[in-house]
This record gives sequence, structure tokens and C-alpha cells, in this order.
Amino acid sequence: MITTNLSDFRNQYTPYNESIQMLPKASNTPVQPGRWPQLMRLGTLAEYLDMSPSTVSKMVKSGQLPPPSVAPTPRLQRWSRNIIDAFFEKKVEGNHSGPTIDELMARPSRTNGGGL
Repeated sequence: MITTNLSDFRNQYTPYNESIQMLPKASNTPVQPGRWPQLMRLGTLAEYLDMSPSTVSKMVKSGQLPPPSVAPTPRLQRWSRNIIDAFFEKKVEGNHSGPTIDELMARPSRTNGGGL
């Protein structure tokens, strides 16, 4: 049976119809829970990072991304989602420079000695 009603379609064809999430990227591709496996192949990692597989491969070779977590053979490379997430969390923390907002707010305000 062909349907044009979106809720009928979701009820018939989506096993996780209550919890469909939308990716925050331009395609708005629906994602089901548990979409990202613990160990990801290159194509899955590229999709996870919203990059092309060739870009991810170049970034791994240049050291901008961590190497595969498991690589018994060149064709069986897998990246751990936890290691990738921790890598980016560390990158974000490392980009912090300068005083925190609390430090800025604690400073006494300076007055402009002569006006504008």
C-alpha cells in the first residue's frame, strides 16, 4: 500500500518511530538510536564527523585525527567512537585561551580617565 501521510509511513516503516532524531546538518537525515557503533569503519567515521572519507583518511595520515584503534589488517581498520569523542573534547579544551568569564567578571572595572 502506498501512503502519502507521513505518520502512516513512519508507523509502517520505522522501527523507532517515537525517537527519530534529525542530524544537525543540511541533509536532515533521520537517525535511529544506536546509529553510531562503538567501532567504526572509515566510511562510518567520515559520516560521523560529517566529512568525506578521503578527507578523514588524509587527516589520519597527517596526524590531525587519531589512528585506527583496531587494525589487524589494512582493510580491517576500525576507530573507537570513545577515542574520537575524547580526542575532540581534548581539542576543544586545548583551544581555550585567555581568562574565563568568571575571571573577567571578578576584575575591578576600569574607568576611562578623560571620557570619550
